[in-house]
Amino acid sequence: MQPAADPSPWTELVQALTASGLADQVCSSPADASWRRDGALPDDAPSAAQFEALLPQAYRTFVAAHGYPLLAVPAELHYGFAFLPPLAARQVSTLIADEERDFAEVRAARRAGQYTWRYVMFAGWNFADGDGWAFGVDPEAEDDAEPVVWLLEGGVVTEEVGTFQQWLAERAADVRRRVGALDADALAEAAAWEGDYADGAQDLEGFDG
Repeated sequence: MQPAADPSPWTELVQALTASGLADQVCSSPADASWRRDGALPDDAPSAAQFEALLPQAYRTFVAAHGYPLLAVPAELHYGFAFLPPLAARQVSTLIADEERDFAEVRAARRAGQYTWRYVMFAGWNFADGDGWAFGVDPEAEDDAEPVVWLLEGGVVTEEVGTFQQWLAERAADVRRRVGALDADALAEAAAWEGDYADGAQDLEGFDG
């Protein structure tokens, strides 16, 4: 008999939230969800093929198992974030800056289909300001290297985080640490939270700072 596989970091995160009475903080976005309220795809967004080309296999496997989770928490707890479904990810990726070129020039090239996308956003905590994480290929890696995770701050790629598996393990550990640090009163208050937009996000449109 084969031993049971170790639970994924995401499964452990959900188990930790459930054990703390916070299971309601986890939900999923529909696969066709939009971040923009009008649902429109900007004309300077990456194409579906350009977006797909920058998704590592480990991420694809994660999505097949878990979909596009959203961790909705009171803002003062500072551990909420959301995965972006394809349409929303393509919408938000237009906010990624290219530090080597003027943004107006980059936007024009994107609109003309003459831009090589090096990064696409897949998750974050403040989409309006371009805060989150993107997939991109390490420029110093070999040609067949898989995309890795990069930190985005204000739409600017600031540093390489690591593989998707490493990023997910770090994110899950950070959430578990923050939840574990809450005292009984803070846990009770978080569990009773009703999702007022003034206090935190409840869907993709709420992750706008």
